[in-house]
Amino acid sequence: MRYFARSRAERAYAQEPILVSAQADCSRIEDQKNSIDARMRRGYTASEGEWFRDSLRALSAQYYDLGCRHFHLVKVLCAAVFDDDQLSR
Repeated sequence: MRYFARSRAERAYAQEPILVSAQADCSRIEDQKNSIDARMRRGYTASEGEWFRDSLRALSAQYYDLGCRHFHLVKVLCAAVFDDDQLSR
């Protein structure tokens, strides 16, 4: 599964902007990781802990494969320059 258009033809015929699709996936992964982290802070059994850690590893691998860390950096840099109201538009 590729999220970034490699050729000019792929960019011209994309249904939706490729970058927006990848950013949405990154946000979804971040939300899932945050949800698991919050659940882990409430305590868990050994078997639940294994499942949580396996899930976090899988999500982290997806996050890395999508290059999400780059979107996070752009978001942080934009937040430093613009106020949050401008970013939500």
